[in-house]
Amino acid sequence: KETIEITADVVLDLGGHTLTGAGKVVKAYGQNAYAVVKNGKIVSGAEALGVFDGATLVVDGLDVTSTECCAIVSPAGNLIVNGGTYTSLDNFVLMTNGSTDWGNNTIVVNGGTFNGNIKTAGYIAGGIYVANDDEVIVNGGTFNVTNGIGIMARSGKTTVKEGVVFNITSTEGGVTEGWVGDKKVAVPTGK
Repeated sequence: KETIEITADVVLDLGGHTLTGAGKVVKAYGQNAYAVVKNGKIVSGAEALGVFDGATLVVDGLDVTSTECCAIVSPAGNLIVNGGTYTSLDNFVLMTNGSTDWGNNTIVVNGGTFNGNIKTAGYIAGGIYVANDDEVIVNGGTFNVTNGIGIMARSGKTTVKEGVVFNITSTEGGVTEGWVGDKKVAVPTGK
């Protein structure tokens, strides 16, 4: 099975090993789930981590590379990032979902390196996409985004503390504006 599904309190120490999958490699869901995943590498052909339906996922010391976002949090999910490196090859690094009844999510970033890239024409890359009535608190971290933006907050509450670093760059002849998620509204890059 390509997805590890977590529905209870659990600590998953990868011991330096790599988990690989075509879709969500780790999925925490349900109010009884308080999952800690640490010390390893995750590679996904889509969204690497999923946090749903009241679950809490704490990640620390992970090296995550995903084609889409590294983590999708929705609905009523709670994500805590304490450190590690998270690289999205073709989307925002951390995301919520803007659909009706998919909000009420919490993302807390205490540290880590977040690398956002984009390949799909018409879209931009980014660090965090706050799409719903979510709360996002960024206490620390470095966001390296190519052809995109740092944080896109369409709704909810977003707090960014001092000391958080945003390195926004563009490739030569790169994207100057594009869509984010399911909204077909042109957003300028470099912000």
